[in-house]
Amino acid sequence: MDTLNFQVEIEKICREISDITKEQPMAFATSVKDIVSVRNVTAVVHGHRIYFQTDERMEKVSQIKENDNVGLCVENYQIRGVAKIMGPWGRNKEIIMEYKKNHEAAYAKYSAVKTEVVVGVDILWIKKWEFIDGLSYILFLDNQNKSAKREKVDF
Repeated sequence: MDTLNFQVEIEKICREISDITKEQPMAFATSVKDIVSVRNVTAVVHGHRIYFQTDERMEKVSQIKENDNVGLCVENYQIRGVAKIMGPWGRNKEIIMEYKKNHEAAYAKYSAVKTEVVVGVDILWIKKWEFIDGLSYILFLDNQNKSAKREKVDF
């Protein structure tokens, strides 16, 4: 197991996820009373937080209010986080331009809906499968403890 520089790794991984989410949605999972739901969201990464828009009448919003522990996945990245309903776009001006640039059609279609809200997910933990020189590794980033490590996976 290799211990890595957390700050370097979290910045690199957030950039990688940000680049991916410009082109494809993320799977977003919620769970209430042991019932898990998953759906795709168009997201942006800003700092160490993931943002997306949704209608406050959607099931995911009521589920977040009941259990704010959530999961996201895109390509070979698995993410655990804590979600928060951030309110309408007017209260989230720091990410409007980035979201519009990356997801112009979604923003144009839904941003004017009166019940549209922004959800922010604070990243707690990221796991990334990596293949280096033909070998399998898992990169673990723990945002709570500010630690990063890479483990070789033997099959």
